[in-house]
Amino acid sequence: MPIALADLRLGVTRPLGVNVGGTQMPSDQVDLYLNRSFWEIQNKYPLREKQAISTFDTIAGIRNYDMSFPTEAVDHVSITENTSGAGIHTPLEQITRDMYEQQYHDTEDQQGLPIEYLREGCIIRLFPTPDAIYTITIRRLVALSDLSYIKTSSGIPQVWDEIIMMGGLWRACVDLGDVARANFFKSLQSEMINTIIPTESQEAQSNSQYAHVEAPGYDY
Repeated sequence: MPIALADLRLGVTRPLGVNVGGTQMPSDQVDLYLNRSFWEIQNKYPLREKQAISTFDTIAGIRNYDMSFPTEAVDHVSITENTSGAGIHTPLEQITRDMYEQQYHDTEDQQGLPIEYLREGCIIRLFPTPDAIYTITIRRLVALSDLSYIKTSSGIPQVWDEIIMMGGLWRACVDLGDVARANFFKSLQSEMINTIIPTESQEAQSNSQYAHVEAPGYDY
């Protein structure tokens, strides 16, 4: 069961001998310490919960498509030919702005099945310009919602909750000028992270175990 936000706050304030919501440590300040810890974890570690998938259909003759949905990074872009019926996703190659400009010409004879893409801000440009309706699938990484009174848990595997709390604790110690305790709690947080078994490894181990299970035989 995930650790609730109220308990995460206590985990930061209790070792410091202060009360949650008091003048020395207001609740919003404690939440900021916790969220800064949460942001760092999101940035450094491949959390499955950050993965998202979006799709859209192209329009013949249109090369630019809005990608203003929340995105930290684009992980993979593929295209599906709807007319073929095979449903095969073919990866698109990401290119630079210079490569795109060197190839692009605003003519109908340059339209076809896109094989490359360029991301500029909230726009994704396809090359060549689509000549028909295709389905584009974008796998992307998104930022998870901050901890708040509305979102009372991190939403990621509960093994990270105590690590988030420890990250908030050493940040609070830094602000209070207690560098020695900050270094201690930061070191403790690092040790906790080093003992985590990534989800991918757990799944690989589980699949490996199942792969070696044999059905009982029968003698006839």
